[in-house]
Amino acid sequence: AAWMVSSPTMRGNVGLGYGTQVSLDGEHADPAALADEAVARATLEGIVGRVETTAPAGAVLVYRDPAGGLSAALVRGETAAVLHAFPELRAATLQVFSAHDLSLSGTTKAFLEAYSVGRFQSSVRAFGRHLPRDERELERALAGERRYARLRIQPAPVVTL
Repeated sequence: AAWMVSSPTMRGNVGLGYGTQVSLDGEHADPAALADEAVARATLEGIVGRVETTAPAGAVLVYRDPAGGLSAALVRGETAAVLHAFPELRAATLQVFSAHDLSLSGTTKAFLEAYSVGRFQSSVRAFGRHLPRDERELERALAGERRYARLRIQPAPVVTL
């Protein structure tokens, strides 16, 4: 069993929580799906909805990057999901953290199908970072995490000597 601080009173900046975190990076994805806000919303709602069956519904927060693409987050109950879509790179990242039973295969299947991902890598760990529940703080966190995700998945420049 996973233990977590009571989520209704928990602040998003308290640090790490114990549970399951699934991280997926996908490339060679469908650029049209990556640019579509409705796909991001439906993907997060579907994945989180399978885990949080009794928690009150929360809204998906979408951050549109002025440079292109979008990021989205959904925090519901003791589950949080963050998606970053980069149409120009044909890539996406997804992180889902939950104190509940989180299926790697179900989460991966939903991600791959939503974005027609060609190649992907995944990782699973037994802890994750809590997301802010305040909308402004969450949007700021999304923007920062998006910059990090871009650095991580962007192809390295070719260097010639």
